[in-house]
Amino acid sequence: MADLPSYDRARAFRLLVALFAIADTRRRERYCVGGCSHEWHQPAASEDAGPAPT
Repeated sequence: MADLPSYDRARAFRLLVALFAIADTRRRERYCVGGCSHEWHQPAASEDAGPAPT
């Protein structure tokens, strides 16, 4: 990808992000159908969410 011209790098990056979105949607449909217990999928459910106080 580093050898691509700059105008193609932006297009390739957008394509990779779109492919990632499709893959993530399919993964969620397959593995997280009945809900998901992953901490990063439920940030509002966590009482200690957010940065630590300083």
